[in-house]
Amino acid sequence: MATASELLNATRNDPGQNSLITIEAADNVAELSPWADDWAALTDDEKARYLVMATEDILDQDNFPSLNLDTDQMYNLAASCTVYQAIFLSINLDEINDAMTASITGATSLSGPVESKSMTGFSVRRAVSPYVRRKLGMYCDSTISIVRSR
Repeated sequence: MATASELLNATRNDPGQNSLITIEAADNVAELSPWADDWAALTDDEKARYLVMATEDILDQDNFPSLNLDTDQMYNLAASCTVYQAIFLSINLDEINDAMTASITGATSLSGPVESKSMTGFSVRRAVSPYVRRKLGMYCDSTISIVRSR
């Protein structure tokens, strides 16, 4: 059976494309980020899985309804944002899953020792990195907001 990294397809416009960026290119982008060590600690299979999930998030029309990847500039921006989203997912997956569980069971807030997070109808598809939201913000659904209370 093929591994996740072997199944990663970042060939632009290929019908089987499941990532906007290769692992090698993602490594180069991540190397310049504050989370370089977190990314480097992942195996290639973990990176591939997160890149596929992140690509789905970036291409999700609910998150970025007016994102158009027809130009190289926009495609490259989305590809680099895919890396930041993959890192965000790798670091925050447990919290995202907790938020999903709370939403499913009807809880309206999650409290931790440091802060409280309030959410209603949370969707994992809406769990987008603040960095990615900032970079692709003009393509966002502006009705979505994340509020942190102290």
